[in-house]
Amino acid sequence: MKPYVAPWDYRNGQRIPSALPMELESTRDSDATVWITPSGEKYHRADCRFVGDTATEIPVSRAIAYEPCGVCKP
Repeated sequence: MKPYVAPWDYRNGQRIPSALPMELESTRDSDATVWITPSGEKYHRADCRFVGDTATEIPVSRAIAYEPCGVCKP
């Protein structure tokens, strides 16, 4: 059985010790940024010709639900 922390305890700072080393770099700090167009099918680099003013910026680690653009090849 996995250890469990109730949601209200987690929000108050109680955590379960992890097997990951504490000095491991966070993916949020080192993650590259890609852009999702309003159609939401592909992700692009910022300089791609298909990225317009309405594109949304997200970390590349969250872009796994999208395909990479075939033009800019992020």
